Formats: sequence, structure tokens, C-alpha cells
Amino acid sequence: MKTSLKLDADRLLKRMERYEEVTGKQVAQTLRRQARLLAVSVAYSTPPYGSNLASRRLGERAVQNDILRVFTPVKGMELLYPTKQKPFRDQVAQYFTRDPKLRDRMLKAIDSGDSVALQAILTNIPAFKKLHVSDAVDGSIHKKTRDAYGRVRKGWKSRELVMDTQQLEAYIKERQARVGLTKAAWAAAALKVKADVQNAFRGIPAWVKRHAEKAPASVEDRAEGGLSEIRMTSKIPWADKALRPNDYKEAMRIGREKFYRAMGKEIRMALKKEAVV
Repeated sequence: MKTSLKLDADRLLKRMERYEEVTGKQVAQTLRRQARLLAVSVAYSTPPYGSNLASRRLGERAVQNDILRVFTPVKGMELLYPTKQKPFRDQVAQYFTRDPKLRDRMLKAIDSGDSVALQAILTNIPAFKKLHVSDAVDGSIHKKTRDAYGRVRKGWKSRELVMDTQQLEAYIKERQARVGLTKAAWAAAALKVKADVQNAFRGIPAWVKRHAEKAPASVEDRAEGGLSEIRMTSKIPWADKALRPNDYKEAMRIGREKFYRAMGKEIRMALKKEAVV
């Protein structure tokens, strides 16, 4: 579901009229600057919260851990962040000490990449009979485990063993590369609002800007004329789940207050300058 933010001047009409009267400027560009700031502010608050390297890493780690709740590699692989989850081969070697023959059969199946043989063995072991052995990563399984917020549902336990660990490693990295996409819709809105600033992406980190061109967003600019309104919309399908409604409302409240104060500051400066003259 798309999510819209509207920065309007209905409550600020008197100050806007005073602003135009004293400064001789049109309020439209001030409204656009404040709309851009609002978009940057919402991007900052959208998970992973913040804009620094630690925020990006938080998102990448969350992606990795979520995927490893669904898929278990049979062998070790390179990951960006340490994990407590052991490859299935290591678990077999460590815990199947009371039945060396069974352990050796499982290890042979794993080392030879024989998913059929491994599945047949696991089916006859009560503790593992629900495990499903896959030659490759099935992204549809990951998709169906996720809740409305894009996270793997609470209580979900890994049931997929992946023989091709290189493919699982690549799948995790590809998903980690998407971190910042939800924020990027607001970055795209900050650019499309066309405020008279040198850098519309100021305050937006590189790991978010990289997605801005493909992040769906729209801006309806009615800053000039009777409505004095700008509506920015994130069209990311899960945008309405990224932040709670109260978080959006708070961002709007802060945006309006900043706009009100910014106009007040320019009015005072203009009056002071006029008094000197």
C-alpha cells in the first residue's frame, strides 16, 4: 500500500500571508524546502533507523539473520556478520557421536552433494523428519514466511537445508544489497519536490541514494495558488508498514513546526533590516 505525506499551509495561512507581505517572497519555495526536509526526516526514521554506517549494518544483519531462520546451509559459507547458527554438517559431526555409522552416512551424503540420499536418511530420524533438503534456494519459501512488515514471522523455525551453499550465500548478499530501498522512496520524493537547494539529497546517505532512481515515489506540487499544498507519496508496497501511523504523524508535526519557525525567522530578519534602513 502506498503511503502519502501532505505538507500543507492551512493552519499557517496567517503567517504565510505575513511572510509574503514582509519579505516580498513567494511562500511556494519555502514550502518546497520544508517538504524536502520532511522527506529526509521520514527517510531517516524509516527502518533501519538512522543514516550512518551502523544503520546500514543493522539492516544487513537483520536480513542475514532472517534468511538463516528459514534456510540452513549444509556447509560453511562466508557471511558479512558472525552467526551462532552452525552449518548442518558441523552439527552432524558434533552431535551424532553415539551412532558413528549413521553419522558417516550423513556426512557422505552431504560431501557428495546427494540431496536425495540425505533426505532419505533424515526422514527416518524423528528429530529431523520435518527437515526438507533442497539443492538450491527457493525464494518463494522465504517470501511466504514473512509477515506484513517484511520480517520472518515470530516462532518460525528453519526447515530448509540448502545443499548449494554458494547459492545461499549469493542470495543473502543480494538481499542485503537492497537495504535502504524503503528509505529511498522518500529520498526520491526529496529530489522530485524540486526545492531551490544545491543538493536535494543532503542528509541522505549513499547506501540509500543508490536506490533512489528505482524507488517508486511521486510528488503533487500545489505550492503555488490557493491550496498551498505538497503531497509526497512513497509507492513502496510495504511503505505503510515501515513506520507506525504515530511516527508519520510526529514527522508531520515536526515538519510543520520547522516550517512555521523558518518563516518566523525570515520575517524577523526582514523587519530588522527594514528598521535599520
